[in-house]
Amino acid sequence: MKFTDVLQDLLFTPNCLFCHKYLGYGTRPLICHGCAEKYSAFEGRCSRCGSELTYENGLPVCHTCKTARYSFDGVISAYYYKEGVRRAIIEHKFDFYHNNAKTLSYRISEIINGLLKEKRADYIIPVPPDKKRLNSRGYDPTREICEIIEKETNLPLLTDVLLKTKSTPNQSLMSYKERLKNIKGCFEIHDKTAIKGKNIILFDDVFTTGSTCQECSKVLKKSGAAYVFAATVSISDTFRK
Repeated sequence: MKFTDVLQDLLFTPNCLFCHKYLGYGTRPLICHGCAEKYSAFEGRCSRCGSELTYENGLPVCHTCKTARYSFDGVISAYYYKEGVRRAIIEHKFDFYHNNAKTLSYRISEIINGLLKEKRADYIIPVPPDKKRLNSRGYDPTREICEIIEKETNLPLLTDVLLKTKSTPNQSLMSYKERLKNIKGCFEIHDKTAIKGKNIILFDDVFTTGSTCQECSKVLKKSGAAYVFAATVSISDTFRK
């Protein structure tokens, strides 16, 4: 057991992040077996449409998403965005619960490692933050999780290439079409040579309608990325094709 984990257990009772059940000192990740089963969203299928993932050149692909002309090559998510998962992500995103990041990153890191056994992607790129919200919070919660995923998967983190150049209104209550319109033209590539011909894992904390992943993937593909697969901590349990 790592010293940091020992220290954390001394300072904070080791409870399940999702239901607060006591787990015992040294338990990692901080998710009980019941919650792991209850909220699991990954069964070897695309989290967006439920289609079985296949492989091309050693990389996972969802042919349903490709046929539907999405810019991403598929979506994988660790958990459904509901109840305890939703609360844990909101706490991390808005309430400065930085300790949540390590547990939230655990399962998606495991899934990425499992899918990329044959051929690794070149980079993992987090969805960039809105500058106004970043300045208001003082930290980037998506990047914070992504930095842990980088260590767990050995995928290099690329944070200065995909940029959000325009601030947008909060889109939590918007429809898919409204969200697409809201973020259209908001993302740019700073250095196209860095991603030309590269295989990218695009990371975000929540996949709700897919509009953000779609817009980011479109920009990455137009700038020369060969492959973009979206990976998220959670996905809306009501969103299916």
